[in-house]
Amino acid sequence: MTMTREAVESLLSRAPEGPWRADGEPWNRIVWSGAENRVCFMAHSNGLNDDRDVAASDLAAAAPDLARALLAALGDLDAVKAELHITERLLLSEAETTLELGAANAAMTEREGVLRSACAPFKDMAGEMFARNWNRDQVAIALDNPGDPHRLMFGDFLDLHAALQHKDANNG
Repeated sequence: MTMTREAVESLLSRAPEGPWRADGEPWNRIVWSGAENRVCFMAHSNGLNDDRDVAASDLAAAAPDLARALLAALGDLDAVKAELHITERLLLSEAETTLELGAANAAMTEREGVLRSACAPFKDMAGEMFARNWNRDQVAIALDNPGDPHRLMFGDFLDLHAALQHKDANNG
């Protein structure tokens, strides 16, 4: 027998109020829901298994309490499922962020390698540039394409060199 939550709630709402109890001799067990309100008379085994007969009537008397406990447990389960869903969404978001950060870090590491390679020749020239008292705003390299000039200023080289040294010192 499969019962939905709504079916259990409906049965509880239509059943006699409790508390339910069972009493009587094993061959004459009655389930009650109040002083004079009989819920049911229990069948018996005609003395073949009195313990089972008593247990069956006690179980029938416990049915409303068991149904309420089941509904409460289902409510708790729903709350846990909601918390797990939120936790799962947070973990997925964190994993996505970690993957995005990993990809960004890989791209930055690759770009750093390109910058280090591109600036390597200037390390040898840095002493010469300082010796000539170059200013930050003096051109270190100029690529003059028609209508599209590109210039690397001495200050750009100094800033990049300082940033790379700072990064090396903090990662060392």
